[in-house]
Amino acid sequence: MFGQTFNRYQYNGIVFTVNTDNEFCKWKENGELFSVDLLEGTREKEVDGEMITVPTLRFVGCTNIKQEVSMAQAEATLAKIYRDAETTAINDEVLEGLLNG
Repeated sequence: MFGQTFNRYQYNGIVFTVNTDNEFCKWKENGELFSVDLLEGTREKEVDGEMITVPTLRFVGCTNIKQEVSMAQAEATLAKIYRDAETTAINDEVLEGLLNG
């Protein structure tokens, strides 16, 4: 990690870091960020000579608005295909044809 830089962000009072080269930083700055995946964990920290357990967050990944719109459009297209598809009752003859092609 030598020579790399990281930005610090906070969620629910817990700080997590993201490499400045990650698209998350650009999307957050430009208002394009849609969702973020964070992994919760814990770590030990010394406070006043006593070890305590504190919560941690690790950045896993993210999506932007354009990606989410694209996924929603694909889901809508697939749903339309499914709705418009013809259905066939499965009987022994159809099943035999499927199995023995």
